[in-house]
Amino acid sequence: MKRQIHYKVSKVDWILTIILLSISVGSLISYNNMGLDNDKIALIYKNNGLLMEVDLSKDEVIDLAEMVVEVKKDRVRALKADCPHQICVHAGWISSPSQTIVCVTNKVLIEISGKSPDADYNAISY
Repeated sequence: MKRQIHYKVSKVDWILTIILLSISVGSLISYNNMGLDNDKIALIYKNNGLLMEVDLSKDEVIDLAEMVVEVKKDRVRALKADCPHQICVHAGWISSPSQTIVCVTNKVLIEISGKSPDADYNAISY
């Protein structure tokens, strides 16, 4: 007949578990915040030329001739556009340097400058 061993969880076990979990969560948070550029700007290009630089820390709505660009909470999006398919509007919010919004009809490109956390990679696949 096999003997069953029962282990009783003590207060020390709970304290060690909480300490290890705290260290793990703290490490993940600090790792995710490493290398992030808090002074991000959005670059808006029109016809292959730089039209303007927009500070992402200030909430504003920018009215271009062919589209309206909205900046809010360190993100940017194309709010309205006069292009037929509205692909740039459907792209939604972008917030990291690896993302862009392109309106081919109006020849407008919106990109975020700064060092990307994924700058060491040539390509990203999902």
